[in-house]
Amino acid sequence: MSDTGLIGSLKSKILGPSDDEISELKEDFANEIKILKETDSITGLASKQHFWNLFNKRIEQENNGSFADFSLLMLDLSRFHIVNETMGYEVGDEMLHAVGKRLEESLPNASNRLICRIYGNTFAIVLWDIKSSEAITIAKRILEGLLPPFRMTDNHVHVTSCIGISHYPHNAKDSNTLMLQAESALEEAKIEGENNYAVFSSDMEIDSVDRLQLENYLHQALDKKEFRLVFQPQMAIAKRRVSAVEALIRWESRDLGSTVSPAKFIPILQETGLIIPVGEWIMKEALTMCKKWNEKYPWLKVAVNINGYQIKHKDFVPSCIKVINEVGIDANHLILDLQESALSKDAEKTVNKLNELHDLGVTLAIDDFGVGMTSFHQLKKMPVDTMKIDPSFLRDIEEDPKHNEPMVDALISMAESLNLSVVGEGIESEYQMNFLRKHGCHHMQGYFFCKPLPFDDVSVFLAKFNPS
Repeated sequence: MSDTGLIGSLKSKILGPSDDEISELKEDFANEIKILKETDSITGLASKQHFWNLFNKRIEQENNGSFADFSLLMLDLSRFHIVNETMGYEVGDEMLHAVGKRLEESLPNASNRLICRIYGNTFAIVLWDIKSSEAITIAKRILEGLLPPFRMTDNHVHVTSCIGISHYPHNAKDSNTLMLQAESALEEAKIEGENNYAVFSSDMEIDSVDRLQLENYLHQALDKKEFRLVFQPQMAIAKRRVSAVEALIRWESRDLGSTVSPAKFIPILQETGLIIPVGEWIMKEALTMCKKWNEKYPWLKVAVNINGYQIKHKDFVPSCIKVINEVGIDANHLILDLQESALSKDAEKTVNKLNELHDLGVTLAIDDFGVGMTSFHQLKKMPVDTMKIDPSFLRDIEEDPKHNEPMVDALISMAESLNLSVVGEGIESEYQMNFLRKHGCHHMQGYFFCKPLPFDDVSVFLAKFNPS
């Protein structure tokens, strides 16, 4: 080392960094802070704050200029909580990162889009300078890009998603309204089923109601008798008759002057705990209707959806028994459709509760099977009678039979090895019906047979398919 270099090194150690070095360090630090502020730590996409800054800036420019078209897409990963609950939050974060990468791959032109994980497992995507028809084409491409399974640890995880779309300036000219409209369209897409999209229209305005207001109305809805049930028949193909009906709740709010989407209010029922009294009402109402139908069709059962929150509640079993006794119906007319994710929570306590109900004669079914993480080993311990195959596995059978048929076939084989009956949900075509029948599934429901109907219309349907 030269004398000059040695002296400089000694000065640096004695006196500390020079002014130029300090300035450089400050600049580097400022750049790092900027990157942290502008980047989501989990996905590497734009942070929420950075997204809103860029989004609002662009809207301000357009409102003062050319009003160039662009679209906002809200994408939600369905049942993502199952990944967190069964595989852990670290794997969940890895999954979100992988989804972010897939979104970027689906939208390679970085200058023409802005992507952000806006909250939880929901992503916001802005597509600049495109017509609304182009946004629909891109939404389809995004949904298709998320269909191949993600490899997480030793598991292949399938993701289903939905997209809601709003368009500037056609729908709105401010960021908050565009966001609310895209969220409303997203809820509408969820009603249609997994891997769907919806474009905002004026008849969805009801979904833009402030959540707190919606929650307030929900607290009064049961007392005001604003809830009603519709029923979707389940067909026993071999016997050519209706074997059961699934009860589905609807809410006609007088305060809002319209029917509220179940995808909008059911999550609020669960988050607020209102699902406990409302769930009890659903069961009682459904069994009461079933008892009336049993006068002509004594074999008919009614299925009621049950989530993890209800099962965990201390009075879950006593409440079920109380309702069965109050209605005066045999317990074997009740089917509980259990969310697959609910079976992994407090497994031992859950099994004990389900055993108690099963011993009474209640039929237990795993709903939407195949999208969760329930293992063969766990299934053997559960007192379940029926496996309901998730509609997402059947939807693409016709278009891509090579990849989808073996998976459905494997699910049916698993059920048979456990002596479980199998129900195919979401049947929309004759092809799907024939495929399931060929592979040993003889109970099905879906719009191909019948949409959800009110009590009187179900009675007409029963008379048609169950002649006395």
